[in-house]
Amino acid sequence: MHRHHAAGIARLGHPLAPRTSSTALMAALSPKWRALVMEMASNPLGTHANWARAAGYSAKAGLRVRAFEVYHDPKVQSAIMEVARNLMGAEGPLLAVTGLLATGKNPKHQSHAKVLELLANRVGFSEKQQIAPRFDGRRAAGAHSITQYKIRRAAFARNQVARASAGRA
Repeated sequence: MHRHHAAGIARLGHPLAPRTSSTALMAALSPKWRALVMEMASNPLGTHANWARAAGYSAKAGLRVRAFEVYHDPKVQSAIMEVARNLMGAEGPLLAVTGLLATGKNPKHQSHAKVLELLANRVGFSEKQQIAPRFDGRRAAGAHSITQYKIRRAAFARNQVARASAGRA
C-alpha cells in the first residue's frame, strides 16, 4: 500500500476514516501515539511502519522496531479498541444497512430473496403464522370440525359413564 494512503483517506473524507480522536484513552496518549492510532484507524490494512511514518516517526530511528513497540503498548491497544468500538457503534449500523439495501436492489445476487425477507421483517411486514387448533390429533378445518369434536367428546363421556355404571351393577 502507498505510504500516504491513510492520510489520503482522511483528507478525502473516506467513510471509515475516524473524525476525531477525542476519547478518554486517546487523550492519555502522546501526540505521536495518538496520530499512530488515528492512522491505523484510517488505514487498517497498513503496516506498523506505514502507520508510524505517517504519524511522524523518523525512518532513521529504527522505524519498524519503534512502531512495533508502540503498537504493542497496552495504552495504545486500549485506545485502538476504544476507537474501533466508537467506529462500529456509529458507522457499523449504517454500513450494514447500506450493504443490505445494495443486496436487496440486486435481483441477481444469490442472497437477494433472503435479504428482502429480512428487510421486510425489520420494517414491520413480518410473516404472520396462522395457527389452527388441533383436536384429536387432527387439524381443525373450521366450526364444523369443532362441533364434530364436541359431539365425539360427549359420546365418549356417555360411554365412560355407561361402562362405569355397568361395572357397579
